[in-house]
Amino acid sequence: MASFERRLAEQDSPLFRSEVSRQQVVAHAQQLLDDLLDELAGRHEEAVRRTLASDIGATRAAQGFRPGESLRAAGILFDVLLRSVDENIQDAAVRSERTLLIALTMNAVLVRALGQAADAYGGFLLNRVHGAHLEERRRISREVHDRIGSGVTVAHRNLELFNIYWETQPVHAVARVGVAYEALRETLDAVREVISSLRVSEPLDSLEKEFQRFLDSVQRPELAVHIEVNGDEHWAPPEVRNEAFLILREAIRNVLAYAEASHLLVRVDVTPDELRGTVRDDGVGFDPRNVSASRAGIASMRERAALLGGAVSVESAPGGAPSSNFWCAYGRREVDEGPTRLVLVDDHMLVREGIRWILEVEPDLEVVGEAGDSATAVATVTALQPHVVLLDVEIVGDDVVTTVQRMREAAPETEIIILSMYDGPHLLQRLLDLGIRGYLLKSARREELISAIRTARRRDDRIILGVSRQSLARVRATAADVDLSARELDVLKLAAQALTNAQIASRLQVTEATVKRHLSNIFGKLGAVSRIDAVNKAVRSDLISAPRSGPHGGSG
Repeated sequence: MASFERRLAEQDSPLFRSEVSRQQVVAHAQQLLDDLLDELAGRHEEAVRRTLASDIGATRAAQGFRPGESLRAAGILFDVLLRSVDENIQDAAVRSERTLLIALTMNAVLVRALGQAADAYGGFLLNRVHGAHLEERRRISREVHDRIGSGVTVAHRNLELFNIYWETQPVHAVARVGVAYEALRETLDAVREVISSLRVSEPLDSLEKEFQRFLDSVQRPELAVHIEVNGDEHWAPPEVRNEAFLILREAIRNVLAYAEASHLLVRVDVTPDELRGTVRDDGVGFDPRNVSASRAGIASMRERAALLGGAVSVESAPGGAPSSNFWCAYGRREVDEGPTRLVLVDDHMLVREGIRWILEVEPDLEVVGEAGDSATAVATVTALQPHVVLLDVEIVGDDVVTTVQRMREAAPETEIIILSMYDGPHLLQRLLDLGIRGYLLKSARREELISAIRTARRRDDRIILGVSRQSLARVRATAADVDLSARELDVLKLAAQALTNAQIASRLQVTEATVKRHLSNIFGKLGAVSRIDAVNKAVRSDLISAPRSGPHGGSG
């Protein structure tokens, strides 16, 4: 086996470029040698029952290895085996006979294993094609709903207005017909685009202009609209800007269709690392749990956000001011370093099994450990050093604050996300002070949990909070009493200018890790969830002066 491994390493085989695939290759080679011995001993059925080759075929297909790499590895193993036979049998006649027997038998073993791997590889590709077909159908559905459906709705609404204004304001009525005509013309163009490409091919010229153009075509006279775009739009990749427009446009359509609002705010904040958008109105609220996701376009909005690695949340209650929020990060994308390794901590086994089932269908997430109490959790995290821990707030044993402290000491690189049934502000503030990366309610949607984990793995400076407005407001209320250090104020002032962590580090002549630590402390002290949020709170609390332009977004 040592000779086989050395030969693969010398040839720089792609199968040896990661520890996981290297171990898999060695295990498979050992099994092939065991199969050879079984065949030589006449244990044919036992050899046939082995299935590692099938598993490896599917795994290598998922990792992007071509079948030729497996063939080359098999050829090297075959050559190493025959050389070993030649070197260890002295008698020429016996050596010739044994070499022929072993060569023929090993050839049969390899042909069978490669056949199993090829079948698995083909099955994987068929499943991928099937998945691509399903995704294409979902994409067409989104395009038809968001682009074509929007145009038809605009045309229909303006034709209704024509009937309303025809007798009293004929000039205005004729103008409505013109708007309807233009909407139908644009809808026809959208149909052609969907048929030809199904995607937006050109980046938006300006988010603000696109929102204004859309609202001009559908706006009701009684609705006062304010559009605010902060930051440089070109910080966001074109695909993020395109999808943000479609998502927030759908939220605006919901306001026009259901809210009975008199005021509408559309706000977008763009930084070098993320885009956040909000649509807020003063209309009648609703309970999102009692509204069909497809009826309000919520499912389409969430699907679009998820494809970008972002998230959509809808906050509303009957009688309250509703809002739709979109978030997407795009800065500092890391080179693929393998799946995110997780440890689950909850005293209910069924809960852990349910979360494991939710996570392990994602190819980039891997649950490597579980624990049902505080002591076991700390020991597991110490031993495995996972990327992320999902920690139940009501852990058995030590309280959650003590457990978090011990985990932070034992595994400082591990990010901790709290899962809770409630969102008490005092406990939340204490945990934020300890440096947790997220606090989610157990009622969170599956995609919200997965998005939070992926955000934590990116190791940027965002904090993920899934708590009620009331609880977050009580946490934020403590911001005015915060005492930031001189260095933390320096970092915050530069962050307000939309500088990246690397740029801040260069200005202050410190390391980027030091900047991240200061930002984490600032977020914890202010109860902030992002740079924009931290700057806004600091300005309102007179900790720093309002920058002339930047992520705080002015007074709007």
